[in-house]
Amino acid sequence: MKTTVLHPDTNAKPAYITCATGQPKIVGPNGAPNSYASYDSYINDLNTNKASLVITSDTPKGGSPKIFTGSFMNVQNGTDVMISLKSAEGDTFEVLKSQFTTEICYRCDGGTLIYNGATVDQNQSPQDTNDKMYANSTFRNILIGINEGYFTVAGPNKSIDFPGEVPFSTGQGSDYAKVLHENSNSYGFPYADSNLKVLITSSLSDTITMNICTDTEAKGYNRNTDNSANQPTSGEFQFGIGANSSSLGMITIGGWRYIANNKGGYGGFLPTLTEWTKMTFEGPDKHIWIKTTVDGFISADNCFNTGTPTYNNKVLTWGAGVEWKSGTESPEKPTTVSELANA
Repeated sequence: MKTTVLHPDTNAKPAYITCATGQPKIVGPNGAPNSYASYDSYINDLNTNKASLVITSDTPKGGSPKIFTGSFMNVQNGTDVMISLKSAEGDTFEVLKSQFTTEICYRCDGGTLIYNGATVDQNQSPQDTNDKMYANSTFRNILIGINEGYFTVAGPNKSIDFPGEVPFSTGQGSDYAKVLHENSNSYGFPYADSNLKVLITSSLSDTITMNICTDTEAKGYNRNTDNSANQPTSGEFQFGIGANSSSLGMITIGGWRYIANNKGGYGGFLPTLTEWTKMTFEGPDKHIWIKTTVDGFISADNCFNTGTPTYNNKVLTWGAGVEWKSGTESPEKPTTVSELANA
């Protein structure tokens, strides 16, 4: 067996290995973090400015997700708590500055964190208790914020908003992951499958059948992942559109995508929208305007054959058989509060 030699180099020339066949192969930053750009400046800015964080965990079977709120803590050395979060249930999540280095961020592992006062691995395996799942997924979402460049000094830095945001648009994050994201269906860092390249979308009741192809096959490969559902997994506001409404096509709100179910209905959580935002219906190529704040929820006057949707208890509801009314143009962006005030 031929020995391969790792060649760490400068940021301008990342590490690579020479394969047994002689070709050079680039090693990603999770394998050679010291050969890639440092996150120190990015992390220090978030730390110095005490950037806020709202991190939502995964949902355990038969349970509910936990929302951890807090911030970076502006610590000045490598031992103090740099990230401090707390859930409404009283759970605490902390990361020391020494446990949040560039290397750990690239590798998405390798250190410890403090969950409910106990020091635990950043990735606990097996993930056989709810507490392990809460701690693991909260840490994962923080690492997604760093590697995809979503965190900003101004905040609010809500992890449930990540899938609807444009990755790397702040100029932060992993350049390696950005290149792979923009040019392939491959992972650019260990957690990229969480929201950048979701290759399989299925409900809990569906059966997934996997066919293993040979190394020379590319069967079923689809370069376009923009036709899959991509919607928030939790949130304060929800919506629902009844069956037989699939003529509306894919519904998009910013970077979020909602597709019809097998009965032609739609539904799910809405993203946090502090400004009037287009809710676009691909079928008629039309849009309405919505925002999820106290001074207005929707602007959709006379657009649908079923009338204006109703809004109760933070749920926006259409009936069944919804179609865009023929001859109706998309409304102008509102300048006043909506006809459906957020009660």
